[in-house]
Amino acid sequence: MPKKLVRLMTLLLSVNLIVAFSHTSSNTRAHKKVLLRALKECEKIKSGSYDAVYLHQFPFQEEIESTTGHCRFSKLPADKILGARLDLVLNREDGSVARNLYDGRYEVMIYPQKYREARVSDHHQRSPYYIAGGTPSWLLFEPLLPPILFSEDKGDFFQQSIQKRAEHIHQLPDASVEGRLCSVFAVHCKDSEETKDEVITLFVDQASNIPIKYVHKKVYWGAPTYTEVAISNCTFSHQEDPSCVPDARAELPEGYAIVNDHERARPQRELLAVDTVAPAWTLPTVQGDTLSLAALRGKVVLLSFWYKSFGPCLHYLKELQKLQDQCQHQDLSIVGINLYDAQEDLQAFLAQRGINYPNVLDNAHVADQYEAHTPNTFYLLDRSGKFRYASIEQEKFPHKELSKQIKQLLKQHQ
Repeated sequence: MPKKLVRLMTLLLSVNLIVAFSHTSSNTRAHKKVLLRALKECEKIKSGSYDAVYLHQFPFQEEIESTTGHCRFSKLPADKILGARLDLVLNREDGSVARNLYDGRYEVMIYPQKYREARVSDHHQRSPYYIAGGTPSWLLFEPLLPPILFSEDKGDFFQQSIQKRAEHIHQLPDASVEGRLCSVFAVHCKDSEETKDEVITLFVDQASNIPIKYVHKKVYWGAPTYTEVAISNCTFSHQEDPSCVPDARAELPEGYAIVNDHERARPQRELLAVDTVAPAWTLPTVQGDTLSLAALRGKVVLLSFWYKSFGPCLHYLKELQKLQDQCQHQDLSIVGINLYDAQEDLQAFLAQRGINYPNVLDNAHVADQYEAHTPNTFYLLDRSGKFRYASIEQEKFPHKELSKQIKQLLKQHQ
């Protein structure tokens, strides 16, 4: 083929790619404006009610959990402890019914009839960390409610996804949701270290310009997760109406045990102090035998508290295995202490990932002893069983610091 023809074809291809990219970018910008306007409509809503169907698949679980619910709400001024008054009734797959109420300060969780228990929380007495970790799962449709979080930097999930994380936005064919004609937009988010192939599909009601359904798919630390929420029977108002939601404490049912829940809330407490002796323990291993801390005396020991549905733990498993491989002929023993998972679930899970350092199953007693109420809590012990390093690492595995500390401890008493 003549060189001139090759150059001409290359030039035409480049021009076509530039035009296609410009067209895609232009569409993404236009679609972004449409979705942000739709979310602005949600911000105008101050009170109302709706029914919802909630489907969720956790990482590394095959089954999809299904919950239906009815929500009544009224947004509150920003100076309140919580950003909204809520009355949320949840119907579970097993036929049980739970109820959650907020009145701006107090939260009441009324458990199904068979438990006959109501837990009352005064949010003045609960730590921001605990609230941020426990509350969002009860909000069946986030665009209609402010995030009930103390962490201001997190912002609204959908706003952040569209404004900062969206890489491409495609408009899909119109679809009907509960008899309402919707415009459909697929938001493809940028990959990050923990999340890949993330797509949020929003269904915007053409009559009200309000999102009434979303489907959220992503691969989180190598595991697919799925969430779908659709709302119906919506009644919304632009006026605050606290009277539409009962006072939480006034709704306590007769015959139920009342538990003051703030005693359960765990504030973020300090880890056990360096230079103190590690509490003793004996725990069952994933392989079916037992392991005790006393049996590891004379070795440098790294303890890692974790569970498999917490994404960063999956990345840290690989990093811990690398550390173990690097020091395989030295006196280093890495032990994973699993906080929640069942033995039968972990055997194949760890084998598939090539994790061969020992993992033990905690009964929560050891986690309490070690103040390890958060996954990815690490303790490094010297040969005499004393703590030399303690840390909670949620963002990045402390490979450099741990390697340095381990190297120093291995040289001692050789």
